[in-house]
Amino acid sequence: MAGTADGYLLVYAGAQFLERLQIDPRYWLYLNRNFESRFKSLVGAAHLVRSACEQLGKRWSHGIRDCERYLSPPITS
Repeated sequence: MAGTADGYLLVYAGAQFLERLQIDPRYWLYLNRNFESRFKSLVGAAHLVRSACEQLGKRWSHGIRDCERYLSPPITS
């Protein structure tokens, strides 16, 4: 399928989807294979996970560093 026009459209649409979610395509396969071992509770952009922890009265969250690395948008100046 990778050599067909349909395969190209699927890859192109997937790249657009990841761009909209601001997830680096290099990390997508890794996240799919290791999701449950990397994240134990809340998952998302690090600033949103921290906000949710505050609201829930949690002082920490397993996997926050991986949220920063893989799921947070890049910092722009």
